[in-house]
Amino acid sequence: MNMNSSSYKLSATGFVVWLIGTLGLRLGGQFLLKPGHRESIGLVFLISLPLMALLVRRICQRSGIARDLWPAAGISIVAPTLLLDPFSTLFFASVFPNMPSDAAPLFAAWMLWCCAGGLAGAVLKR
Repeated sequence: MNMNSSSYKLSATGFVVWLIGTLGLRLGGQFLLKPGHRESIGLVFLISLPLMALLVRRICQRSGIARDLWPAAGISIVAPTLLLDPFSTLFFASVFPNMPSDAAPLFAAWMLWCCAGGLAGAVLKR
């Protein structure tokens, strides 16, 4: 599949992933991001990186994108998170009223970490 013809589809897929994640955090983020709980935060970060790498790899595989185009596909997939979550962070208390406001920096760091995992999944070869 040609990257140009699929970049919109991949961005739309990335938007859906972002939306599901955002809604999930809106509903249950208070159980996942707990400032001051180092062990649980460490576990969330530890699990998230390989899961996001795997997710992006699966999306690329199922989209039929040539392996050499996966880096560009990975950018398309994580772009919605990189573009939208700065606003989720800026308006954290309104977007995530279920979480304490001091979780905003943790949230922002976690989103960057997840995007790094997604990009790593797109560029690293097995």
